[in-house]
Amino acid sequence: MIGPGREILYGRLRLQSQTDVVCTNAGQYYVIDGTFLDGISKGFSKGNNKLIYNGPSGAVYNFTGASDVRTDQASLLTYGLFINDELVDGAETPHRFIDADKTSNMSITDIVRLNQGDEIEVRCKTDTAGAGYRVRTLGIVFWS
Repeated sequence: MIGPGREILYGRLRLQSQTDVVCTNAGQYYVIDGTFLDGISKGFSKGNNKLIYNGPSGAVYNFTGASDVRTDQASLLTYGLFINDELVDGAETPHRFIDADKTSNMSITDIVRLNQGDEIEVRCKTDTAGAGYRVRTLGIVFWS
């Protein structure tokens, strides 16, 4: 139950159309460039491929993320949640693609603490140099 005067803040960042990512180097995180929408947000706004938190510092948020992605070769793809260009501890979701040209869904749910002005984004890395991915859908949602 929400106490008196408590305001619920929420934010969503969603990829508007599919985009391709080539992970030139194995083990290195790459920004997922594309056109993102901020959807319905209260206490959040959209930056360049990022969601910006505008609420009070120290707030704890649940978040969930999901993506449909296709690979051009067998590989291990890992998505990571970054806040202010730093990987959030425990906020990685790996997925093994056993064959090339397969589409799969990846998802994650976790809890994070946010401070005013935090910039949030999803990046990806792979264990296979030169692996390419078509990110068909990608979305993250935060709520308190």
